[in-house]
Amino acid sequence: MHPHLERSLINKLMKKQDELSKEEINVQLIITTHSPFILSKIKKSDIRLISKVNNQYKITKFDEDFIRTIISDLSYDKLKHLDYIFRIYPEIFLSKCVIVVEGRSEFGAMPEFAKKIPGIDLDELGITIINTEGKGSIKYIYLILKKFTKCIAIRDADDQSENDDDLIQNINEPYYKTNFKDFEDEIINSISIQKLVKLLIKLFPEGIGQSYINFLKSQIQQLRSLTLNQIIADIEGLDLSQVAINKSLVADVLRKGCKTSLFWSILSSEFLIDEIPESYKKIILEARELVRC
Repeated sequence: MHPHLERSLINKLMKKQDELSKEEINVQLIITTHSPFILSKIKKSDIRLISKVNNQYKITKFDEDFIRTIISDLSYDKLKHLDYIFRIYPEIFLSKCVIVVEGRSEFGAMPEFAKKIPGIDLDELGITIINTEGKGSIKYIYLILKKFTKCIAIRDADDQSENDDDLIQNINEPYYKTNFKDFEDEIINSISIQKLVKLLIKLFPEGIGQSYINFLKSQIQQLRSLTLNQIIADIEGLDLSQVAINKSLVADVLRKGCKTSLFWSILSSEFLIDEIPESYKKIILEARELVRC
């Protein structure tokens, strides 16, 4: 069914239920669905999630008791994270596993990484990727999710100590840090800097790639007389092995000006499997194993 029609149907059913209730006619609506569009129109407290655990069926209610467990285990303030994932990602209630990442860059790149790994089809496996929009939320969203579904999380290592509040001390939890400082450092340490610069020029010639075109013109005399289109057409065969490209500066440019899901989806789609950062490859493969458990 068309998503607009699904949402419209629920609105009409709920409106009719209210009208009957005013006439003192109590009607209980029971709807079974695998549609996130329908779930998005239903109150959390009205949802009953049926799942199979160890060959037994389990029913999770998102009622006052569930809310109290979050308040008890985390705090009242952390309820906002449940509201966030319900509003933005109703699909999580239908997922077999959720991969939790902290930013838009990872959110855009991870589906493209998954396509490169043999045996990985996120939709076939029932795996959803969600973005927590910052490191400060990732721990709490992970802890809420694990109350009703399988999940795995990865956050930036940054420069903080092992005892900060964003970490989970239980080493058996599938809650990981990147091998390098952050996502951008993971990228520049997994793909050759020459290929990365070529991709930036090829894919974003009038954006971030423009500064690298100017840089290469200053380093390679034969490029100075070429037009933009000529440079782009020849970029694949261009030998940059003798050009000194500062990896840290490239990472800083990516970090400051390229924090969108679309940018990283486009760029990551050009990566080969051995150019995917190991920390993210590990997360995707482990999510598959969680689904199979």
